[in-house]
Amino acid sequence: MPTATPRSPDGGLCRDNDRLAPSQPTKRSDAHLTATTAINDVVGQKGDKTESTRDDVQDRRTEGRLGDDVATYINDYTPRDPHAHWVDVETFVRDTVHASKPETIDGARSDMAAVTSLALWARQRGMVLDAQVLFRRDVVEQWAADPAIGLKQGTITTYRGRIRRIEQWVLEGPRRTTPTRAIGRSDSKAGPYDDTEIASFRVWARQQMTQHRREQATLLLSLGFGAGLFASEVIQLRHNDIHVDPKGVVLTVRGTKAREVPVAAEWSQRLRETAATASLHNDFVFCPNRRSGNNRMVAAFIEDCSKDVDLLNLQRMRTTWLVKSLDALVPPTVLIAAAGISSIGGLDRLTKYLAKPNPDDVRLWMHNAQSNPIRPPAAR
Repeated sequence: MPTATPRSPDGGLCRDNDRLAPSQPTKRSDAHLTATTAINDVVGQKGDKTESTRDDVQDRRTEGRLGDDVATYINDYTPRDPHAHWVDVETFVRDTVHASKPETIDGARSDMAAVTSLALWARQRGMVLDAQVLFRRDVVEQWAADPAIGLKQGTITTYRGRIRRIEQWVLEGPRRTTPTRAIGRSDSKAGPYDDTEIASFRVWARQQMTQHRREQATLLLSLGFGAGLFASEVIQLRHNDIHVDPKGVVLTVRGTKAREVPVAAEWSQRLRETAATASLHNDFVFCPNRRSGNNRMVAAFIEDCSKDVDLLNLQRMRTTWLVKSLDALVPPTVLIAAAGISSIGGLDRLTKYLAKPNPDDVRLWMHNAQSNPIRPPAAR
């Protein structure tokens, strides 16, 4: 009959010749005690060093200092795959990461790689290496959406996070704590903007810091309030999709909801100017000089430009356009064609926002509906 393997008093396996009775004390030699003491001393020293290192990191974090080891890493850094233009962006990259004060070498490594990718991308497009420009949310989203940067999506996500951290350190002015937000389902049920809010957005566009941003902000208002485009349609619209003739401005929208969208006259001027001055007719209208884009670019641009006003919501702009069109007595069949809506039922949710008709107007419309239908007003 097999014999059970003996176990030590603490439950661990032990050999037969090492078996000790529970009542017998364990005798340890002086040499064993000396070795044990020495090991404890070493462990204690390591513990002290660990605590010291933690304290040092905490002190640097509190004081905003850059550790010597981190500073050395930044100064000695070279890209894993050296780029021909690295020498052109090297100083900007090092200065930027120094200013962002990463706490560890691993953090500095990620920061250097992220800023290097962004700076090389900007350099190849002739952009000025200025933190106030490169770290704008809309520019970062253009970089992230460009396949030419040659990064996997997981790496892009990591780098974008590091760049956002750097932005908080490097950029001057108020620190933004509200994250870039996408337009979700809850937003799609929001009501239209009123005239006072629309007027404030016009002022917001005129007060942007640069001519380029003023033009882009006005374009965004024109495409949202004047044509009711979705974010994806704003991103994909090109200069040769803008058509101007004596009757007004018409946009050719491509994609799953391909259609022709006449632009409301009061919002057409910026689009006329854009069509007339475009140097590359196949370039994108919104955030030009890029190879691709995604819906985040619209939200990023709005947030980057909206420090003093509530964030614009492109879905609410579209709702405003739909409601104003219905209030202006645009026939529903005409509107659903321009809006890319499959049926009149798509307008049902808007009825609660429509102005109540005057009883006299109702009688006039109904009396003349068949014998003398009202024609569209002449183009302005």
